[in-house]
Amino acid sequence: MKKILIYGWLVLQWGCASQAPPSGGPEDKTAPEILATLPGHDSTRVGRSTAVAINFSERMNKLSTEKAVFISPTPAGDLDFSWSKNTLFITLPDSLDEDVTCVVTIGTDAKDIHDNALKTSHSFAFTTGDSIDRGEISGRVISETTKGVSIWAYRLRPAGSLLPIDDSVVYKKRADYITQAGADGTYRLSYLAPGYYRVFAVADLDADFVYSVAADAIGIPSEDVELASARSAFAGMDFMMTAEDSSRFDFLSVTSINPRTTLAGLTKPLSRRYFENRDSFDDIKNHLELIDSADAKTIPIKDAYVNTLNQIEIKILTEPLDVRRRYILKVHSLYSSMGDTLTAGKQAFEVYQGDSVRATIELAQPKEINSIVLPDDYFAFRFDKGVTRERFEQLLFLLDSSGQKTSGTFTWWNSSYVEFRPSKILASQMAYRLKLNADSLRDWEGVMLSDTAMVFPFVTFKHDSLGVITGQVFDKDSTESRYIIMCRSFGKGRNYSITLEKAGAYSIPYIVPGKYNILGYRDSDRNEQYSFGKISPIRFAESFTAYADTVSVRPNWETANIHLRFKK
Repeated sequence: MKKILIYGWLVLQWGCASQAPPSGGPEDKTAPEILATLPGHDSTRVGRSTAVAINFSERMNKLSTEKAVFISPTPAGDLDFSWSKNTLFITLPDSLDEDVTCVVTIGTDAKDIHDNALKTSHSFAFTTGDSIDRGEISGRVISETTKGVSIWAYRLRPAGSLLPIDDSVVYKKRADYITQAGADGTYRLSYLAPGYYRVFAVADLDADFVYSVAADAIGIPSEDVELASARSAFAGMDFMMTAEDSSRFDFLSVTSINPRTTLAGLTKPLSRRYFENRDSFDDIKNHLELIDSADAKTIPIKDAYVNTLNQIEIKILTEPLDVRRRYILKVHSLYSSMGDTLTAGKQAFEVYQGDSVRATIELAQPKEINSIVLPDDYFAFRFDKGVTRERFEQLLFLLDSSGQKTSGTFTWWNSSYVEFRPSKILASQMAYRLKLNADSLRDWEGVMLSDTAMVFPFVTFKHDSLGVITGQVFDKDSTESRYIIMCRSFGKGRNYSITLEKAGAYSIPYIVPGKYNILGYRDSDRNEQYSFGKISPIRFAESFTAYADTVSVRPNWETANIHLRFKK
């Protein structure tokens, strides 16, 4: 009887509940809309045993729509769904509490029978009391696709409370409030009660409403949010999505390449702190100890470096070790790129004769030297074995079309990776040659790299065919320093990034015309890569912000006032 009364009320208020296009004609591409709800939006003093009805503009795919319905606070049991043409009826498993605001959200996964989805999530609220909570948290999800990404808000404790917080709550229970991100990544959690909240963005692939490291992707917040009153609002709770690695960080293997070279393998990529170009450089040799198992003597390590390509390998150079003799390699106090710690580990290995082969050389930057070299580009070489640094610097030449040498500076990440930055902007549309006399260069085992010189010819981009983006970084937190600003191309174009040591004006010059997203993050740990955070114990993600609109770069033009604003 309750369902009949609700359906009759909807028909009286909004006319015929079933509206369908005439048969035939073009394919329906129109997104469905919500025409009416019961209880009505902002209704007060609603009966605790009320049912819920939602009237759509057209017939819906029942399964996708039912899965896209979220009711907050989360009911104790399952919802009961039934349909009458375009109207969905929802029966709650139990009576609502007294004086509570109930929020019903229909997410963007809801589709009509023609597979058209809602453009944005739709929420309406009603209360069993006299007033509706109007707290709000909003933001944006940055991901290759936001399809299926939900926003989960956990009310950890009442506003002003000092109750302890359970960091593992996302693994254990369904969130108190749920909505879905729109196609553009934006979201809005509305009608929240006062309280202390932790919010996550989750691609809940197994659809069980609890986070599973093995199955789901997640965006970890940069902070918790306290909504002090029923009308508090927090904007700018943005998320970067990541897939967490739940595997153990461990010392996996050690292999003798030849008597001089040993290769150690780990289960996770190592931190960038072990690269020499970092402010907080930590020499990897300080975390290694090589021991002769026969007499327990420590073997001096001449050089060691982390593989820059995969960061899970450490190559170690020593004086020639005795073939067929057993040695022990110990590691201690190592950090992964995700912040895991390997306190200690050891592996025994036997030395084999092995051949000393020539090192391979790769021009790592620019990656497409034959197509795009910009006026402010730098050049990077990667080797699969360490080389003699001083000799390399003597044997590399950047020559213009007249044969004039361009000087520059060298920055070594380690013995296997080096950057060369010209001391001046390269000339417009100039033919250059990057020449390495590899026939005079030896690797750290004394093997010559090549029988001939290596030459990389290229032509620089025309200066007035490029654009520039300028703007300001604003930050309400005056204690923060170092910001990474990223200019990300739509499609397969080139990406750009710059580093600011403090908030203020920025400029990204020599940009290939096209469309870009502009993002920035606080590089709080100064490792020059975005830190996604960790759930338990909580380590918040680095704070980031994004310019709201797509930025178009035109030839010989400054695109100005692209400002980035960080919240405190």
